[in-house]
Amino acid sequence: YVDMGPFLRDLGEEYAEDARQNQMTFTSQIPPGEHIVTADRGKLKRVLDNLVSNAVKYGRPGGAIALTAEEYEKGLVIQVSDNGKGISPQALGHVFDSFFRADTARTSSVPGSGLGLALCSRIAQAHGGTLAMESELGKGTTVTVTLPAPNQTAAELAQEEPV
Repeated sequence: YVDMGPFLRDLGEEYAEDARQNQMTFTSQIPPGEHIVTADRGKLKRVLDNLVSNAVKYGRPGGAIALTAEEYEKGLVIQVSDNGKGISPQALGHVFDSFFRADTARTSSVPGSGLGLALCSRIAQAHGGTLAMESELGKGTTVTVTLPAPNQTAAELAQEEPV
C-alpha cells in the first residue's frame, strides 16, 4: 500500500525543479490527508516520471505543467496536464501502442523510443487502474491515471468510472 499524499508531494517538489530548469512553471494540487492505494511505489514513480518528462519534453519554454490528485469513491485520480504542443486526434488513438511516436515527435529533436506510454499503460493496468489521454493540437495534453482503493478490485473499478 502507498499513501499517495506524501508520495505525490515529494514528487511534486522534484518535478518543480525539473520544470524550472526548462523555463516552465509547475504546480501541484494534492488534497491533504491519507490517500491509500494498492501500488508498487517504484513502478508508480516510473509512470509519473514518464508523464512529467513527456510534458517537459513536448512543452514549450514558458509553458506550464500541473500535477493534480483527487479522491473518488473507488480510488484516486491523478492527472498530469500541460499547455504544450498537443497531439493530433489521429495520433491520440495510438499513443499507448509500443514503439508509436507521432509524426511531430519523430521529426523533432526530442529523443524517444515510443515505449514510455505503452509501459505506463501496462503498469496502470497491472495495478487494477487505467491510463487515459486527452489532447488538442496547440493547446496541450492531460493524462489521467486512475488507481483503485485497496478494497476495490479491477472489475469493481471498471463498473464505475470517475466523473
